[in-house]
Amino acid sequence: MRRGVTLAGLLGVLAGCSGQDGSNRQAGNRVAADATALANEVGTTSAVLIDPPPDPACAAQTGVAATICADPVLARMDREVARLFALVRGGQEVTPDMVPSLDQEQRTWTVERDRCGVGEPARACLLTSYISRIDELRSNYADARAAPATSDARPVSNGPFSVRCKGLEQPIHALFINVDPDMVRLRWDQELVILAQVPAASGVRYERHDAGGSYVFWTKGQTASFSSPGRRDLSCTMEPEHPAPAS
Repeated sequence: MRRGVTLAGLLGVLAGCSGQDGSNRQAGNRVAADATALANEVGTTSAVLIDPPPDPACAAQTGVAATICADPVLARMDREVARLFALVRGGQEVTPDMVPSLDQEQRTWTVERDRCGVGEPARACLLTSYISRIDELRSNYADARAAPATSDARPVSNGPFSVRCKGLEQPIHALFINVDPDMVRLRWDQELVILAQVPAASGVRYERHDAGGSYVFWTKGQTASFSSPGRRDLSCTMEPEHPAPAS
């Protein structure tokens, strides 16, 4: 993974997600609090991504589709979800009798995604929804982990990886999202955090700081280190969580 661009504008949207009704409000507030902490780590904005040139194709879109189309990062993630879902639906793992339930699963996710709303306040919720769906598809279906057909483009998603650290009983589940800035989604025990890439002298470094403490994840090849509140500089190794799909 390349060195990422720190982007306050992009990560700042993570602070805006809220539920559309009473049942979703509490979950939305938790996402907003987590997102605000992540956004505080970003120092330099990108005017191109915050205020991109108008895309003529977006003029025909309305509602949530228009919000996604107008945002380069969300649009890229939307294409990635579509690509992964097509790989799964047309892959060897899915038999004809499985297609209806698979399609329903995708429709259900789309409905949940659209509950994020429209415009700037919805960007955080949409970003979180896309990262979660990408992780779900790549984790559950080998066909979704197939290499993209075009080798010249860096894939939007990579993983999942199993990160085994001294001092942690269970491995960390890591999914990498290659946007600007690059991000990593880490899950272990009952915790889930998204970290943003920051400049590093060597390797690739991701950080997040909030009121509860700091998270740092650094990788170089198959080695890694991880720090979280109450744990510092754990030595780790990283390997694909699943075997590579047969070609």
